Amino acid sequence: PSPGIVSSKLVRDALLQDVNIAETLALAARADLALVGIGAPLAGSVIVEAGILSDTDLAELRALGAVGDIALRFFDENGNAVDHPINDHIIGLDLAQIRQIPRVIGVAGGEGKYEVIRGAVRGDLIDVLITDETTATRLLHEKIPDRLAIA
Repeated sequence: PSPGIVSSKLVRDALLQDVNIAETLALAARADLALVGIGAPLAGSVIVEAGILSDTDLAELRALGAVGDIALRFFDENGNAVDHPINDHIIGLDLAQIRQIPRVIGVAGGEGKYEVIRGAVRGDLIDVLITDETTATRLLHEKIPDRLAIA
């Protein structure tokens, strides 16, 4: 086991050399299915309240256009990866690897998550969305990929 985020790139790189961590990440990259939460880099969010993101990180990510994250990998309104130094501290799959998983089920909902969910959909980061009725209805009024299933 390893933490999702560490204090420095040096620590991350050292941990990635551990055979157990490397094998676990390789196994994750070969998964047929992933269940992911879709988060938002906002004041009061879990990643801020838990101290994973500092107020400075939060401001920088927002300035770079980050609207959401999956597995601590931040993306913009079109689902493109946001380049930020925090990426060098994360142990886990990146967005390109997540896109390669055949079935990615995203879970998110609520008024404050619409922009985040839309970014994940636009970026082909999820194949199935579990959300609330209001968000589902709003998405259905937009052009969304035919392959996306909404529940």
